[in-house]
Amino acid sequence: MLVHADLHNSQNDPVWAISRDDGAIIPLDNTTFNPPPEVHVGAYLNLTGELLYDGIVRPTAYDRFVCSGFGICSWTDSWRKDPYSRDDYPSDPSTPTSPKATSPQRLLVMILNYSACGYPPGVNTSTVRSLFLGPNGDGTAGIALKYSQCSYGTFGIDALSFRAEVVAPSSCNTPANTLETCKWWNIANDADAAAKSLIGAATYNAFTHFAYVLPPGLQYLCPWPSMSLLPGQKIWLQTSSQGLNRWAAVMQMTLHNYGANVTQWRFHS
Repeated sequence: MLVHADLHNSQNDPVWAISRDDGAIIPLDNTTFNPPPEVHVGAYLNLTGELLYDGIVRPTAYDRFVCSGFGICSWTDSWRKDPYSRDDYPSDPSTPTSPKATSPQRLLVMILNYSACGYPPGVNTSTVRSLFLGPNGDGTAGIALKYSQCSYGTFGIDALSFRAEVVAPSSCNTPANTLETCKWWNIANDADAAAKSLIGAATYNAFTHFAYVLPPGLQYLCPWPSMSLLPGQKIWLQTSSQGLNRWAAVMQMTLHNYGANVTQWRFHS
């Protein structure tokens, strides 16, 4: 699925990426890949390309899956937008590509522990649970309550399935300089691998959304308080007053996951 990374800054990082069905993120070379405005984020692409560096891919050919107004669905290499067609998911053309915020999230929060690289976590699982679910851990307060209040009760966080874990990715042991140059896609991919090793792939796959909490020491290397995929299932949060500790920032990043571009909105926290 074609996604856009909202970095909320002027970093010259790839802003287009592919989110694979297994959740892995493949960043696309932003010097050569620039789809026309008629092509929506959330389009499903069949892509081939050249692997450059740090996991970045330069696409050489790509088809997208579309369905016409008559219900005829196929892969096409045309980027022309038919006003009566829509981008769709290949295995189920009736399913829209952007998720709908009509049911509680099953959220896994990964607190990233880069102690081996000199960046220990700044919060523990109890603090994160309280921030998201409230002091009682039941979803009647905290960020979960804000979700419910802002959606008239149709959207929130499933308190029973919510989980927070401290994970230790292997990023600082790789040649990609993931931390020094803030490779946000490698941060997520490595954290996912560490989480699956910790809790098991089946348990990991039962979650619908994922949040990555960065250590305080990475605020200078990753110059954004928060970021997200539009659309998608992932958000990144700095351990700061403008990131994890600001419910409005978490809300904004989460709404991006559902395809809402709310950068111009203002929340009062």
